Amino acid sequence: MPHEIPATPRSRRWVTVRGVVAQILLIWVLYTASIGPMYWKWYAATYINGPYWVAAMYSPLHYACRYVPYYADAVEGYIWWWNFPAPGQLGVPDPQLVADQTGPVQSPRTN
Repeated sequence: MPHEIPATPRSRRWVTVRGVVAQILLIWVLYTASIGPMYWKWYAATYINGPYWVAAMYSPLHYACRYVPYYADAVEGYIWWWNFPAPGQLGVPDPQLVADQTGPVQSPRTN
């Protein structure tokens, strides 16, 4: 019958600290992954007067990407992977973006 070594208070604290750190990292990874489908909503909220709560929700991610270049590259690659069409689809415009219900969009450069 093998004897188990009783857990000391220090090892219990270490297990607790590791668990908390693991949970924080998991939440940060899920938070970062959520920008993929929310990118255009965040862009509209930040630059085109969209919902303020979306811009506020992703501001920590925005600042993390601003100050950690390698992290920014990874997030940008993930956003591109999530939001942009396959290479075979690049030449096909989305009809909703090209024309609205009343007719074609007029170019601002036409005189």
